[in-house]
Parts: sequence; C-alpha cells; structure tokens
Amino acid sequence: MSFYYRYVDDIVLAAPKDEINNILDSFNAYHERIKFTIDHGDELGVTFLDVKLLYDGGGIMFDLYKKPTHSGRFLSFFSNHPMTHKKGVVIGLVDKVLFLSHPKFHHANMESLINSLLRNGYPLQLVFKIIKNRIKSLSNKDNFETISYCDQNCDLNIIETKHFPIPYIKGASEKFNLALNKYKFQPAYKPMNNLHKYIKTGKDKAKKEELSNVVYKIDCKNCNYSYVGQTKRKLKTRLKEHINDIKKPIDSLSVISNHRMDNEHVMDWDNTRILDSERAYYKRLISEMIHIKTQRNVLNKQSDTERFPDVYLPLLEQ
Repeated sequence: MSFYYRYVDDIVLAAPKDEINNILDSFNAYHERIKFTIDHGDELGVTFLDVKLLYDGGGIMFDLYKKPTHSGRFLSFFSNHPMTHKKGVVIGLVDKVLFLSHPKFHHANMESLINSLLRNGYPLQLVFKIIKNRIKSLSNKDNFETISYCDQNCDLNIIETKHFPIPYIKGASEKFNLALNKYKFQPAYKPMNNLHKYIKTGKDKAKKEELSNVVYKIDCKNCNYSYVGQTKRKLKTRLKEHINDIKKPIDSLSVISNHRMDNEHVMDWDNTRILDSERAYYKRLISEMIHIKTQRNVLNKQSDTERFPDVYLPLLEQ
C-alpha cells in the first residue's frame, strides 16, 4: 500500500487494483461483527471525512468535501450564545478552508463559507473582520510553526487552563469576566437551552414517583403554603419519609409535620410536582434554593437558603 490512514472506523488507503478485494476480505476476517464497505471514489478522487483527495499528476491535492446531507446550518447569529461562541464558529470554518484545502480552492471555499454564514444571520462586516484578523494572525510564520509543532509533539493534557462554567444570560454573564480574570479563570459560558430539552429519547416516560435526582414541591390542601425539597433517591421513597415523619417525637418533627399538627392541615401528596431534575448534588442544591426563593409562602426554614447570595435575587425577579 502506498499510504494508509485511519480515523476511528474510517480508513483511506492506496493500493493496486488487483489487491483491493483481498485487503477488504482481510479486514472483514478480523471479527464476525466487523464488516467494512468500500468506496472506490470517482475519476477525480476519493472522499475521506471532510476532505476529498484529488489526483494531480502523480500527486494528491486536498479540497473540502460536503456530504449530500450537508444542510449548511451553523450556530445562528441570533441564538442566545455569547459572541465568543459565534466568533469561534467563523474562525473554525476559516481554519478548515486554510488548512484542509489546497490554495487553488481557497477562493471558492471562502466564498462558499461567507455565503453559508450570511444565511445563518452573520453580518457581512463582522465576517470580513474576523476572517481578516484570523488570516493576519496565521500569516506570521512563527504561528504556523507553533501549530505544526503542537500537532506533532504537544501533549494537550499538560496545558492547564482553569475554566469557570457560567450559565449564559445575555448582558449579565459577561459581568463576571473581570472577577474571573482577577483569579486567572477563563469563563466557560453554558447556554441555558439545549436540544435535549426539546428532543427526548424514545424511552418510555417513567412515572413521577419513580424519578430520582429531583427538586420537588408539595402543596398544602388547606392553605397556600408549600414545601420545596430535593432528593437523590426515588421521589416515592422521600415522600414516604415525609408522611411517616409525623410519628417521630415532637421535638424532632420536620417543618411539614409541624404544619400538619399545628394547623390540622393535610398535604397534597398525590399531586407533588417535579420542579427540576439534576444529577449533580451541588447543582441540585442550588436549584432547590432558587425554587424556595421564588415561592411566596414556603414552609422551608430560613437556613435552607442561607447559602444563596442575595446578589442573585434581582435576577430571579426578572
């Protein structure tokens, strides 16, 4: 074989025509569950991942390749993401053109890139500015040598950059930058919305009482008070503990049991509501405190939210 490259389960290689079928049979003979298919390409070349290898008088040229299913959709400029994410989209696409395609195709690929960004709402002047700055940055010979050296020799795991994740709220999250820079942290913005929120898997929906890692709310049937709690166990297990808590000695009763006994009220156990679902313990505690703060009449003790900074209260009221 003249050359052989593999990325996960995609392979590109060059071999004599009469040996190709033998090579395919050898690959498929390794394991009964591993079955490769073959693509001979066309008269111009062969595709591999996002590039097309083109025959060029005994050599090979690279051009960008888009699958027939390519939609041309990228992160919308009007989406609720920080500007750094949107600039990163442009820079990533520019690098793809410059590093993965032959200079012969740069003009056409750059024109296609700009048109795709315009269709995704990116202002033309901003696109030109980012492209200009990126090319200017890469035009320095040292930058190219650094990139090439790191690709071959750098262990990316030893680069220690401290990141601080922040839920992205336009106009508010950016204000954390100065404080984070002071302690040499890099902000990592996390959008509030994600596809998982709207596109669910095809699994059967679990019953409410079977859910775990949740923040829940129990209302009183006789008044407008409610209780907000969190649990990592199944909801039905935690509710059973609440119900049986009234059997404990008076001096160790929970706030729910005290409310039931002092007012002779009944809690609406059957209609307990799930307010949030979060596997991470500390994130679940924060969610619980937020939901306690947003309730008008709660049975929770003041100590349940004393760790929640008052500086965030104006955000909850918006």
